[in-house]
Amino acid sequence: MKKDICGVLLCAGIGSRLGEVTSNKPKCLVDVNGINCLDFWILKFKKFGIKNILINTHYKSHQIRYHIKKNWGSDNIIFKITYEKNLLGTAGTINKNYKFLSNTTDIFVVHCDMISDFNINTFYHFHKKRKNEFLATMSSFKSNNYRSCGMIFEKNNKIIKYIEKPKKKVKTDLANASIYLLTNDFLYYMKKNFSKSKDFAKDILPYTFNFFTLYKHRGYLIDIGTPIDLKYAKKLKIKI
Repeated sequence: MKKDICGVLLCAGIGSRLGEVTSNKPKCLVDVNGINCLDFWILKFKKFGIKNILINTHYKSHQIRYHIKKNWGSDNIIFKITYEKNLLGTAGTINKNYKFLSNTTDIFVVHCDMISDFNINTFYHFHKKRKNEFLATMSSFKSNNYRSCGMIFEKNNKIIKYIEKPKKKVKTDLANASIYLLTNDFLYYMKKNFSKSKDFAKDILPYTFNFFTLYKHRGYLIDIGTPIDLKYAKKLKIKI
């Protein structure tokens, strides 16, 4: 059981590109082959041993609260569910909940609109081995869709350049998977130097990428944010 790690599930997205699919529910509760992204990542966290989870909400917040109470109320997990009337962004959410998150040594951050065969245990041990040299670990996946991703240049798992959604094609196919392990030291650095930032990938990563080591995820990672991607995700055999 990893009591020293806190999970962060970012669930405030509206999911407007999904149209009717999210007209009556938040994106994190959209069904993907019998499971939604929220339960998918909670189960992954639980399997790994994470017992403290922060969930930020905005659109249809009451549905997320009800879902957690109904399906996870009897479980031995401590949830902190926050409501953001005005979206704070990933950085803003982390900074605002600094007190809750800073009680642990590492913070596992995930955008909760993805389905993936991501192995948390492998990711964590990769991160742990490099904590003496780096303050955080970022995961990447292969993508040529550079206009909608943060693109990464690396050498021996050390990030040497990061461009958020470049306008021109770049000579790398490594994209930011929006899955991070942040040490308590990085959390403190964020709070001290980027207290007013909102967008983690745009406002913080271009200035702190040298603090990150890169974990290259070799499997699939599907953001269900468009009808085409949701349809593709539903064809996958999903395993926790």
